[in-house]
Amino acid sequence: ESSADLFHRMEPDMQERVLQAYFSQDKGLAYNWGRVHMGSCDFSKGNWSCVEENDEKLKTFSIERYQRSILPMLHKTQRVMQRGASANKTLPKLPKLQLLASPWSPPGWMKDNQRMLNGGALLPQFRQSWAEHFVHFAEA
Repeated sequence: ESSADLFHRMEPDMQERVLQAYFSQDKGLAYNWGRVHMGSCDFSKGNWSCVEENDEKLKTFSIERYQRSILPMLHKTQRVMQRGASANKTLPKLPKLQLLASPWSPPGWMKDNQRMLNGGALLPQFRQSWAEHFVHFAEA
């Protein structure tokens, strides 16, 4: 989240240079994998979740926070990858950015210590909600 926010503060030509250096098939390292955190992580601007506190049914599930800077950066990354691949006539098809979504922590209210930080374990009564959270995230 904070990396995406910093990325969007950069001038457009610098954004392009950074993405090309990492993801371009013809001008960069040709990376094609990335990680997206589910909820906040140690590189986020504070602790947050995709659901509001005590929403066991996940009715408030939202990826709104991702729409501000993370998703736009991922879309730009995909475009850079495809432009570079189009220039490289030896590739059989356009590459797609592969993403691994993984949580840093369940929401604090689902854990025995009631906090996202300092360890703690998922409470048994929230196993189903936490599993459904993964499904909601993948579908979003």
